[in-house]
Amino acid sequence: MMNNILVIEHASSGISARLKCDKLEYNNQSKDEDIHQWLISNKHLLSAVKVLIISVRLGNEDAEFMGLYIGLHIRLTKELKEGCLLPILFITDDSKEDILSNQIKNHKEKSGLLLFTKGSYLLSAFSLEDYIAKPLSLLDEQTLLATVIPSLNIQNTKDLGHQLANDWGAFRLAKFAGYSLKKEKPSSLYFKYKDSLTNNDIGPNASTNIGLCKQACKALLIDDNSDSGWSEILGYIIKNKIVRIGQKTTLDVIKTFDEAMKFERFADYDVVFLDLRLLKEEDRANEVNDLSDLTGTKILRKIKDINSGIQVVIFTASNKVWNIEKLLELGANGYYIKESPEYTQNDTFSKENYDELLITIKKSLSLKFLRRVAKIHKKCLQFILNDRSHRFVEYQNFYDRTKASFEIAEQLLNKVTIDEKYLNLAFLTYFQIVEDYVSQEENFKYVSKTECYVGNSRVRVVDNSTGNLIWKLTFKRDRFDGDYFEVFDEVKATEISIQTLAKVSFVLAFSFNQNTSFLKHWGYLNSIRNTKAGHGGDNGYVNIKNIEEILEVIELLFS
Repeated sequence: MMNNILVIEHASSGISARLKCDKLEYNNQSKDEDIHQWLISNKHLLSAVKVLIISVRLGNEDAEFMGLYIGLHIRLTKELKEGCLLPILFITDDSKEDILSNQIKNHKEKSGLLLFTKGSYLLSAFSLEDYIAKPLSLLDEQTLLATVIPSLNIQNTKDLGHQLANDWGAFRLAKFAGYSLKKEKPSSLYFKYKDSLTNNDIGPNASTNIGLCKQACKALLIDDNSDSGWSEILGYIIKNKIVRIGQKTTLDVIKTFDEAMKFERFADYDVVFLDLRLLKEEDRANEVNDLSDLTGTKILRKIKDINSGIQVVIFTASNKVWNIEKLLELGANGYYIKESPEYTQNDTFSKENYDELLITIKKSLSLKFLRRVAKIHKKCLQFILNDRSHRFVEYQNFYDRTKASFEIAEQLLNKVTIDEKYLNLAFLTYFQIVEDYVSQEENFKYVSKTECYVGNSRVRVVDNSTGNLIWKLTFKRDRFDGDYFEVFDEVKATEISIQTLAKVSFVLAFSFNQNTSFLKHWGYLNSIRNTKAGHGGDNGYVNIKNIEEILEVIELLFS
């Protein structure tokens, strides 16, 4: 009994009986996943022997070179450990040159290349006894990875391009994040081949900025292949690489195009990860040229129509520059290229791709305030649209300037991650809208320093009709938080110039019934305009809270 030999053979074969050794029976498995599971379930047999024997023609006539195909699976199945390093004796009467020539001529899988690699031997059944008497050593792993596998040429004949990127890309991303996905890798021969060609020694990419975001993150993934590892690895990255420990993170998932098109609560999320292709018929990336017809593009438009400030990161298997540029033009806030073995990139690209994803997510979180900005913009613009027809030309021109200012402010705020100065410029843009508002006679009518009116009701807020100069607001000096007015009459001794602080305060108090607390806050914003925003950052920069605060004033004016 030859205990150190295992024969992989069909039930009709008698090689193992002749040699009096163990056998692994082949039952006409033809699909990659079936072959893979069959080998994995029998890896104990492979680990117990020193030599494998396989007939080249294994099974029925349609599987002419199935023995070689199984040999490829053995060499490329890492889970077999030492089993994939066994010397393999392939049995046939044909020469290896004839086998490879036949495969090339008939456009078949070039499994015959395996016969030209170290650790593979070709012999006839009649010379088998003589050959197995010779000492045959295991391959070493370095030879397998550096010499054997690179000598093979396995083509992708089964996996769709985009599907392959979905399967491959999640594992590739996880490798650089230092995480092991819980799901098994795909068992297709092509996937195994490409996976074996990559650098298996690369470690997780270190970052000095991990976990610096002080805010929680509520994310949404829209991907029909979310179960291919994408929801798992993105959830891990957000929780372990982006936000600080203790901050809450969630990742919700939408798996279908139809569900995404019906969904309305996109503005609830800090960042949306959106796959560009959500239908199986779109999977062959190179066959779809019109970007506007893709399901991801349609969802992107829907999201931006709901709220242009929602941060959307596109996930795409395409690395075509023009597609990426078009997506950014359509409103995408960033992108991540799902790596694919079809265009195997080097480790430098993968590292930069991973780094860029982290940067994009962090940027998205720092810009999540734009949802609030866009919501107020949209509300004010709707008010302008409804009110415009009731106004004279001069006031309509003011509305046009306001619309343009909103566009400019949004562009500026999208750049705040580049330079804080854009916060100051955006603040000044919003402040100009407020100043423009009170310069309209319908809102504040200046007759003289002793006679001013507010609103359509023509409330007289500066009055000298009785011989005493009365202001309907009392000026308060506050050198710390900024001068302001309180809702209380004040008798003025002399005529005083009426500046923006006073005009806006009068409008807020008497057109919109705001109290002293609100007017004091307006005084603070006016002070910021004069001390920070108006000085180009020499005295510091306004912050996001200040942007939101002046927008609250604007929202009030256009309501």
